[in-house]
Amino acid sequence: MNDIPRVLLDFLQPDDQFSTILVVESVEYIPELRRQFPYASIFAVAEDAPDRFSDFGVEFRLLDYRAERLPFDEEFFDAIIGDLTLEVVINPQDIAAGFAAYLKQTGVWLTSFRNIRHWSVLEKLMRGVFGGIVSRLYTRTEFER
Repeated sequence: MNDIPRVLLDFLQPDDQFSTILVVESVEYIPELRRQFPYASIFAVAEDAPDRFSDFGVEFRLLDYRAERLPFDEEFFDAIIGDLTLEVVINPQDIAAGFAAYLKQTGVWLTSFRNIRHWSVLEKLMRGVFGGIVSRLYTRTEFER
């Protein structure tokens, strides 16, 4: 997943006041999140906890979010951040509904995905054209169970 641009934090605003943040697999965001939100409780769900993030005060939970329930209370997080969290799963609708349960009513979930199944994307790839960012804002109710 290292081949995608890390742009999710570009969607955050300077006046965002997040007190609880969950990072899903995308641990590369941790240093910038800590800088932007020095007083927030930051949690990370990943299959391993890289030592280079030990000084950032992040609580790591080692698990595979695609196969295991997250060990947090519902409506706990102000923000969930993770690149490609829907792209690498068999059941994206279940993952979306699951993450929605952990967000506060005013929470945000920032993720990214590539749609390589559409013919136009494949055509560009065959011509050597790579990349492209599309953004859309979803409301929590779009993922309610």
